Amino acid sequence: MNIREADYAGVGGDSAAAVGETLAAAAHDLGAPVIALPVSRYATTSDLGAIRACLSSARPTTGVTLSDLASPDDLLSAAAKCRAVVTGSYHAAVYALSQGVPAVCLTRSSYYDAKFAGLRALFPEACQVVSLAAEDRAHILRSAITQAWDLPPAARAAALEAAGRQRAAGREAYADFRAAADRATAPNALASR
Repeated sequence: MNIREADYAGVGGDSAAAVGETLAAAAHDLGAPVIALPVSRYATTSDLGAIRACLSSARPTTGVTLSDLASPDDLLSAAAKCRAVVTGSYHAAVYALSQGVPAVCLTRSSYYDAKFAGLRALFPEACQVVSLAAEDRAHILRSAITQAWDLPPAARAAALEAAGRQRAAGREAYADFRAAADRATAPNALASR
């Protein structure tokens, strides 16, 4: 799990505490441990600090791992161990979805509404977006966690296939860009100017 407490995310202590309580209850009912997936390491928007605060009042009864992740590889490895991810961080969602792990994305700002809507479009079965501004957010979040937890293997495989297509498209775009840049700087191109 990840929670992003920052002005641009629109998530404060009250919203985070509500997420923590709902997540702790779901983890208890599912018998699932909670693993922190911190991304931001800035002092003012430390995800690990926000995750600790989010879970401190909830007191999960399952195992909790609150380790700092110092590199993208650490985040990738931690996300791969998850059956489902609940996150307020775009990058934690991307790292999970790219490995076929469903993501429940938490939003309370137009900035994250747009980012997570893009992920939902790319991973329609494996990505859910939950607005923390909704009155019944606890019920919606709980339902989304259960749905992500129970996501069928075929939907997880579809997420992996979508990630593969996106990687291939990205590599092709960069190769095309490189070829265009090389053509523009080739000796003949410069001489004909």
